[in-house]
Amino acid sequence: MGNLHQQRPANFLGFAAALLFGASQLVAQPPVPPHETGDGKSDPPLVEPIILKHEWAVLSVAYSADARLIAASASPSAKSSVRLWEAATGKLLWDAHFDTPTYDIAFSPDATMLACASGPGTVRLVDAANGKELSVLRHSERGAVSSVAFSPDGKWLVSTGEGLIVWDVRSRKPHRSLAGEERWTASGAFSPDGKTFACVFRLMDNERGPAKVHFWQTERWLESNQLADEGTNVLGRIQFSPDGRSLMCSSKEGLRIYDLASKAVALDHKDPRKLFNSTNGVFSPDGNLVIVLGSAWSPCCIIESATGVQVQVLARGRHNYTHACFSPDGRAVALGSAHHYVAIQPLLPSSRGLTSANLKPDEMDSLWRDLGSNDVLKRYLATWTLGAASEEGVGFIAGRLAAKGAHLDVVTMRSALRALELAGTPSARQALEGVAETATEPMIAREARDASKRSKARERISTRAETPPGSNIK
Repeated sequence: MGNLHQQRPANFLGFAAALLFGASQLVAQPPVPPHETGDGKSDPPLVEPIILKHEWAVLSVAYSADARLIAASASPSAKSSVRLWEAATGKLLWDAHFDTPTYDIAFSPDATMLACASGPGTVRLVDAANGKELSVLRHSERGAVSSVAFSPDGKWLVSTGEGLIVWDVRSRKPHRSLAGEERWTASGAFSPDGKTFACVFRLMDNERGPAKVHFWQTERWLESNQLADEGTNVLGRIQFSPDGRSLMCSSKEGLRIYDLASKAVALDHKDPRKLFNSTNGVFSPDGNLVIVLGSAWSPCCIIESATGVQVQVLARGRHNYTHACFSPDGRAVALGSAHHYVAIQPLLPSSRGLTSANLKPDEMDSLWRDLGSNDVLKRYLATWTLGAASEEGVGFIAGRLAAKGAHLDVVTMRSALRALELAGTPSARQALEGVAETATEPMIAREARDASKRSKARERISTRAETPPGSNIK
């Protein structure tokens, strides 16, 4: 049973941290502050992160779909704690304790419920309003549940581990078993439209053998396809790109992004050290960036999904991060740490007062030129800076698009679309819709239309409730 407790002093680091650093080093090594890693060479953050303290080593982090709430699970080994905060303020809403580890967590699409992948063989459903346990679903008789995923419409919940089970969320009963307990299913993911589910399979008695990605059509849960990857052994998470056209597979060797239409490798990003844990990748909401969380001795960084070029280092060698995710609005990264905290790292310079509203005209002209720069880092920083929520900045971008839209290169145009989506204001959406209607290049028109839809969807979600659920439990 899960019980709500008062906060109490943290215990020793858990087994996940031991995998990262080695148990003998844990006592001697003090906690590492965010962005101050062993070699002292990590890039300074654009703004200072918000630190959310936890009780043990953090294993999983998840945002609600409206970006208002953030949850994290932590475990020392045989028990766990799940905490929920307001993402913007860091205010703790509740802290629930369970007598089994919690390896993975996921919000339901309406943010009313958390699914917790637990051991042995159970999935807990927790009320997001107060942290109380709603149901316990029996996945298997032995072993841990490795991941949980809700369908975009909230109808289905899929749990992976020893076997794979599709649950009917309303009835809390199993709908279908897609794999027996002789198969280990490391990770699963729904496509953005919810019509396809993908999962990694491996035979239980051949843990070093090849792993394949299997696909099901969710209307009738019939298997439709397979993706065999002979070049890498898929161990970590898999994730569809936001447009549903690509699939990212993570492994100890690195990560690969596949074009699903051709099954060709679009990006092959290697982890050169291949130490301790698998490399995990996470798409940004627009699909243009990927967080790469490698082994403890490899950088935790952000790369461009199309090129693999590194645009920001979040932590270099000997980092302590165990899990990472983008906020749904793309404005921040959440990093779960083995040193008992979650760091919410804002990516927009607006948080430190650097907004387009207080930039001089020549500075905005320079940023506009950087949107089309061959230097990926310049392009990245210019996009985030002009994407600050400022009507003056949106007006500047819209004016340039109106004046030069037909003659702009694709790189500048795409960067400008990203900046408008990040701004997220009604005038920014109006500018995106204008590009969608007038662009002569079909790809640009489609991307503008998709960016406007994502921005509208986030606005609808964020206005559903004026206050986050739950009460603050100290």
